[in-house]
Amino acid sequence: MTLSPEEIALQTELPGLLEYLTTLTPNEIALSYSEGSYDTEGDFERDKPSQNRSVSYREITAVAEGVAQQLREAGIRPGDRVGILSNTRPEWIIAELATYLVGATVVTLYTSDSAERNGYILKDADVSALFLENKEQLEKLARLFQRPFSIVSGSGEERSYSPILLKRIISFEDCGRDSVSEIEIERLAQTELPKGARFERHRNHPDDPATIIYTSGTTGLAKGVVATHAQHLENLRQILVSGLIDESRSALHLLPQAHGFGMRMVHITMLTGRESRFPRVSSTKSSQLTSLARELGQEDMKRAGAHIVPVVPKILQRIKDGILEEARKKSPKGILLGAVIDTYLEIFLANQEGREPHPKASVLKNILEAKPFGALGPRIKAALKKEIVGKEFQFFISGGAALPSDLYDFFWALDLPVLEGYGSTETNVPVTCNTMEHHRKGTVGRVLSDDIELKVSPSGELLIRSSSLASSYLNRPDATEARFDKDGYYHTSDQAVIDGDGYLSIGGRIDDVIVTTSGENIQSQDLERSLCESEFIADAVVEGHRHSHLVALVSINRERVARHLHLDPSAEISLHNPNVIALIHDEIERYNRERARRNVEKIRAFHLIESLSVGDGLTPTLKVQRAKVLSKYAMAVEEMFENLERKAA
Repeated sequence: MTLSPEEIALQTELPGLLEYLTTLTPNEIALSYSEGSYDTEGDFERDKPSQNRSVSYREITAVAEGVAQQLREAGIRPGDRVGILSNTRPEWIIAELATYLVGATVVTLYTSDSAERNGYILKDADVSALFLENKEQLEKLARLFQRPFSIVSGSGEERSYSPILLKRIISFEDCGRDSVSEIEIERLAQTELPKGARFERHRNHPDDPATIIYTSGTTGLAKGVVATHAQHLENLRQILVSGLIDESRSALHLLPQAHGFGMRMVHITMLTGRESRFPRVSSTKSSQLTSLARELGQEDMKRAGAHIVPVVPKILQRIKDGILEEARKKSPKGILLGAVIDTYLEIFLANQEGREPHPKASVLKNILEAKPFGALGPRIKAALKKEIVGKEFQFFISGGAALPSDLYDFFWALDLPVLEGYGSTETNVPVTCNTMEHHRKGTVGRVLSDDIELKVSPSGELLIRSSSLASSYLNRPDATEARFDKDGYYHTSDQAVIDGDGYLSIGGRIDDVIVTTSGENIQSQDLERSLCESEFIADAVVEGHRHSHLVALVSINRERVARHLHLDPSAEISLHNPNVIALIHDEIERYNRERARRNVEKIRAFHLIESLSVGDGLTPTLKVQRAKVLSKYAMAVEEMFENLERKAA
């Protein structure tokens, strides 16, 4: 059974949905996951089958009530805040539901953040209890429980705090009891309440805060976005109204549940009668996103066989890279796969552009689809889908960052649709999305429902008004007033265009507009996306504000560069290697010739930087933190400008 928008509208709080589904369909599957984990220092047995465990609505309710009892015994009361510091896993949703059952508010934290940033959020949100994933996370925070600490934002703002005090720490993995003194640590309860016992849950008011999710904090200290139960329910109703997931019955969750997008994707499946599927935990000891963790995620994507797979563009890029690597092999299979990709990509692009495909592609398509040859084209595409995401797959949902056009073309051409949407923490995540029935390349779709209002200000900024918008920034009345106006519109700081059919296109951030000395306005993110279309460039940050030319900080795609230059892929690649520099120079020049629309958009100098990582240049959803990167490499940027000025003199 799946819920309708009308049934969602009858609820007043998030746990009410769980209660409703448990009453109606107690034995239906709410979530499933692959049991077992592989520690990073151990052997990964690739062919060892993972055991799937399914959890019914009755079972998850019973476990959530048991955990809620733990919170209540720890002294957590309605109105308190409870933090969750963990990667995505089934225990995350159990901890979230348990928090709602006692009337508390969920505060999300990222395992990839520093101890100080985690500590800042725990302090700013006045968190009383904390769920955390493993001993690594506990040890990271240990010193914050024992002595004062301070945090400095990307803009230089600094705040100091006294040691963190918590009523209870509940861990998902074994943490031992000697890591932190004077704070009681216990394991997450995985059993139901004692037989005959009944848990009396708290009834939340619609306007009670359900979550506090912190922004990335790239230009100042992160702000906690407060969203109520009613606002979450409204967004769920709007998603159902859109028809986005009408035929879908399951989703695989790879994205951080600590982020609004990841959290919403779990809600829209498990809390509407669909199945949430989770990959294996890659390690019981570490939360780091290692190459093993990514490998397990790719394998579990196939094994899960979900209808929907929410992703960010970098995940799609990794999948594309893997497919192309197979197609480059000089084996018959690789050659045939390459022919299929080239043929269907050309056919797709021709249809998109309203032109005739190249004659060679038309001939190959006829051959690949001819019955005497076994309809090889469709069969290979179907086999590719089964190998990557399972034969039940319907579509990817992409969010968190702009989807490059080459990824859109590649996946649609291979019958692996990608639907891009738009939202933010402040909008309580999606407000628009393409659907299988209504989609348009280069846009983030239309509003989910008619009660979401979009308008573009005279300056080109997107403004949004909806009953699903978040309430405010925690402890930041001035920031709240600055972004949420008296008419109820949220000012996004995103440049936007809405076409005649209501499809929304997002440009760059208004704050990221580069104004050159000649008065030219340049949207940095557009240029950065174009630079990253090179297969050898992983990330790029363009700068030129108050200068006459543009320069770029560039990180390389190490695997592709190593393969192209015949370097040892397991060895560290020197950024001073003249062959590496020459390769990126050629890519920059190709951008200047083919993709720079105006002379002023050409990149006049570049500097190679180390690969960006989450917490060090990337947000948890893998968006580049421009301000942080520019600050870190300020001397290199200044040196590039000085060299250009000397040449011009």
